[in-house]
Amino acid sequence: MLGDPQPDVVVADLSLPSPTEKNIAWVLKTNFPKVKVIILSVHDEKAVLDDVMAAGVEGFVLKHRAVIDLIPAIRGVMQGCKYISPDVNGAS
Repeated sequence: MLGDPQPDVVVADLSLPSPTEKNIAWVLKTNFPKVKVIILSVHDEKAVLDDVMAAGVEGFVLKHRAVIDLIPAIRGVMQGCKYISPDVNGAS
């Protein structure tokens, strides 16, 4: 999936529904724990956010905000911060 050398950051599209073992967030963080992962999603529910954050991803960007949020998300996670689009329902 990822070559060698591995990238610093991967931006991946989250497709639902999928079982945890096939969820891209869980697959990437399980197999490539050092790679920072930012998830792009149309799903703005807190349960979806909670699931991918439990996988260990560093960022969650809503697709309708990608033009605004993606560059700040990449910069933030590269500096060791977490990034969550502000429009995610129930995110604080």
